Amino acid sequence: MVDSVVPNAAPAKKRGLLKKILLGVGMGSSRPPRLVRLDYAPAGATAHVALVGKGITFDSGGLSIKTAAGMMTMKVDMSGGAAVLAAMSVLGAVGAPVAVDGWIPLTDNMTGGNAQRPGDVFRARNGKTVEVLNTDAEGRLVLADALALAVEWGPEWASGWSSRHKSKTVSGCGRRELMYSSVRRTRETPLSGRGPGWSLLAPLNRK
Repeated sequence: MVDSVVPNAAPAKKRGLLKKILLGVGMGSSRPPRLVRLDYAPAGATAHVALVGKGITFDSGGLSIKTAAGMMTMKVDMSGGAAVLAAMSVLGAVGAPVAVDGWIPLTDNMTGGNAQRPGDVFRARNGKTVEVLNTDAEGRLVLADALALAVEWGPEWASGWSSRHKSKTVSGCGRRELMYSSVRRTRETPLSGRGPGWSLLAPLNRK
């Protein structure tokens, strides 16, 4: 179920859902940022998990601009958000016993006249300030605000999902793959030796 969709930046700012660190990434685009929250809440849920997916719908690199070749695949920079959406879409079918919130911050990273600049400082939702040194490092910025908001809803685990580029150059001409990293929240969960993500994903497996 889609619990809430923030349609554009103006009401988002008014409601306090988006802070300037996410809005800053989208300042160079004619399309304002969106923030989508999806909710899966089965009766008798045994745990509460948050999945947050990077949704950069097109990444030009901003003022730290990529090469033309480096932009060719940048429509897929929303693959973290797509993976969260896909995961949320099958939870009911597989009978996952845990409550899951899915968060997808959506924005372009463009070079318009109002684009963020290297050296700009923004304040995130959690109150921390961030100085932008390279506008092509936008993924961590949008995830920072969305993760900060996600943990306010009280999950036991939160996980940020993002596309990753393997490249020798800043232009980003390289192999792209999906990655995720888990963050423990309100209680310790022993790792099973299957990698750091297992502590997050284990509750999703039916016994």
